[in-house]
Amino acid sequence: MEKITKLLSVIFLTILMLVLPACSNDFDEYEREDKERIESRKDSLHFALEACTGTCLKREEMAQLVHNFDKVQNDYGGARITNTVYFPELQLVTPGEHEHDENTRYEITLLKKNEEGFDTGIKVSVMSDTSGCKIEEPEPQQPTETTETTETVSGLSAKDIAGSYTAASLLKVNMKGKDEDEPWTEIYSEEFTVTYNVSAVDEKTLRIDIETTKFGEGPYDPATGICEFKIAPEFYEAMPNAKHDDFIRRVSFSRKGDKIQFEMIVVGQDEDSVTIGIKNE
Repeated sequence: MEKITKLLSVIFLTILMLVLPACSNDFDEYEREDKERIESRKDSLHFALEACTGTCLKREEMAQLVHNFDKVQNDYGGARITNTVYFPELQLVTPGEHEHDENTRYEITLLKKNEEGFDTGIKVSVMSDTSGCKIEEPEPQQPTETTETTETVSGLSAKDIAGSYTAASLLKVNMKGKDEDEPWTEIYSEEFTVTYNVSAVDEKTLRIDIETTKFGEGPYDPATGICEFKIAPEFYEAMPNAKHDDFIRRVSFSRKGDKIQFEMIVVGQDEDSVTIGIKNE
């Protein structure tokens, strides 16, 4: 009996010695694949953010790159890479309120990487030295009786944009066929108007109402003309059938000719869903 016990012990140890290296090899292989995937995704994020950087940027160019950053944030921010590793939530650092004119230039750079080696976002700065930038001087115009004076597109204060805006929207009703392969067919559409009332809570905060119902409230940057907010609880209380979401609305105010208008998008969503409102003078 003792000999049989010893023999079984030897057999068990032999099997254990064969199995453990195999398990170890599998674990090492999984770990290696995870590391390769993490490094690859780090590079993808870096290249995507690097495409949002630049120097000697005009205001319009800067705003477009910031808009591109929103897409990167939507694709990468907080997304899972492996079961235990996630991308960081990306940050956008802006210069805040500042003096600017047609010669102002901006620089967008990458923020420092975090402890895991991931890029963490971008920073928008006003360039103090534009000697290296190619800035075309406008040709001087001789004042005449017919010369019209226009205000700058940017730099609208909260008080400048306060007021009511009329926006046109298109309501579409689509119907899908019986078969799954059949496309959706538009069976009805109607254009209607909505009045947005914008008020200045203070110089850097706006409140936006739809008619008399609070739609949202958020910080406003006079330098970029941008206000961001999430839909207010008061709106859902007044519209119990409205679909709840946690998306950010971005409203960009600008002057077009002698009119002030806004363009509102849902950040990270289909760019076709743009609401344009014209201020009622």
